[in-house]
Amino acid sequence: MKRFERFVYDQNDQDEILYHLARALLPTLIQSSARNQLFLDHILLATCDHVYRRYVRGASNSVYGKCKLTTRQVLLAKDIIATHLAGDLSVQTIAAECDLSRSHFSRAFKQTTGMAPHAWLMQMRFEKAKELMMSQPLKPISSIAQECGFSDQSHLTRVFTRMLGTSPAAWRRQRRASTSLLGEEPPTK
Repeated sequence: MKRFERFVYDQNDQDEILYHLARALLPTLIQSSARNQLFLDHILLATCDHVYRRYVRGASNSVYGKCKLTTRQVLLAKDIIATHLAGDLSVQTIAAECDLSRSHFSRAFKQTTGMAPHAWLMQMRFEKAKELMMSQPLKPISSIAQECGFSDQSHLTRVFTRMLGTSPAAWRRQRRASTSLLGEEPPTK
């Protein structure tokens, strides 16, 4: 990494981005069951990136140039994430499997996929939850949330609502109604 001239920080300056990054960490720090290493790594990298870009004078942005993963690395990273949906997974673990540093892997993953590793993980969890709700319509949503790696049902509901604009229960009811209107039998356990 290129040396920089100086670090400039004014204590009177309100940094909204750092404030929101810190607020995003609060639930994880307060509730140990909500701890997710990939999320923590994502927030830490975002914080470092923001501090570097905002407060370092003489820093070259060429460090953040275009870097992409190879096809093998993309497939490997996606496979690792897919097989650890319900477990705790760190960016460091995935990066090591791809023979890259954590920061280089995170930048390259986002450049290649258009999503940060944690965002990709949440997308995969969301897709798995939808799949389970369709294939097992009688399974409780709380069980589906746990099986997909969400910290609890409300976490699944927040992610689901952000992604689709509706709650998992409402989406499931809507799917059941549309299936019965088409004369199809909904799948059972």
